Amino acid sequence: MADSTAAVSDVTLPLVDYSLPRDKIAAQVRSALQDYGFMLLENNGQMENIAALRAASLDFFKLPESDSAKVKAAGEPGAIRGYYAERALNTAKALGKDGPPDYCSQFFMGDEGTGNRFPSEEYEAKVTTVYNGFAEIAKNLTQIVVDVYGLPNTWVKEEFEAPTLTSFKVIHYPVPPEEECKGLRMTNHFDIDALTVLYQDAHVPGGLQVNLHGEWQDVQAPPNTLVINVGEVLKFLSGGEVKCTEHRVVMPRPEDRERSERMSMALFLAPKPSTPLKPHGSQIATGAQKDEGIPAGEWFQAALAKFHEKNKKS
Repeated sequence: MADSTAAVSDVTLPLVDYSLPRDKIAAQVRSALQDYGFMLLENNGQMENIAALRAASLDFFKLPESDSAKVKAAGEPGAIRGYYAERALNTAKALGKDGPPDYCSQFFMGDEGTGNRFPSEEYEAKVTTVYNGFAEIAKNLTQIVVDVYGLPNTWVKEEFEAPTLTSFKVIHYPVPPEEECKGLRMTNHFDIDALTVLYQDAHVPGGLQVNLHGEWQDVQAPPNTLVINVGEVLKFLSGGEVKCTEHRVVMPRPEDRERSERMSMALFLAPKPSTPLKPHGSQIATGAQKDEGIPAGEWFQAALAKFHEKNKKS
């Protein structure tokens, strides 16, 4: 029986040089996100801070459970903050699908004042530095996209001012047992934020795949690049002109498992709960919200129900 997680091919995503002037990269950013919903960002200025957080996170995730449990997420509804042990979360179940729990440990945080908990002040400093760096990139790229839809050039700065619905997570994928090497580390899904900024270890077996034209393709991100992808909020704001692409994380092949330990970091940029959302693109969807828009907090609640149905059919 064929391995259902095997990719048809590798995908070469558009590569954008973030060190270039804004006017030089704007067209590239919009084209990449309209055609693929994904792109790679080089010269992003984040690698030194990522390396520091990666080292600290490896130490944290390998602590005895009795120590990591001190910042264990309390499980309050809607409050994804703190530490989740291996297999504690199940993305498939959350999307209404059958599937195993996520084969990874995760640490979540959000804007200051949203219930964050940290294992130490040193770790807090490192993770907050990367959070802020990723958020700045995400806001700059989001503004580039929405510029063409008639929104003011201060819109992102005003509507993504803390406290927002933005979240960030550090993910540790351990070496899996051989018998599980043909499954998924995290099931296929669509992000429901505005824009995602992702770091993943380069050249580690078993990683990100994207669904392009109905075929799963491996994302090969060169060292020192970040992966950028569109979430449902930005797709909605653009009236469907930018693409929100389904993706998943796969297990390594059995012969590669011993070198498959992986670290990832992801920021999911989202606006304030009160931010009014409405389509601004030329392809306005049927049943679009009235002119004043729907508050982002309400949109997220409604979107979760809709995505539940969409992902069940995936």
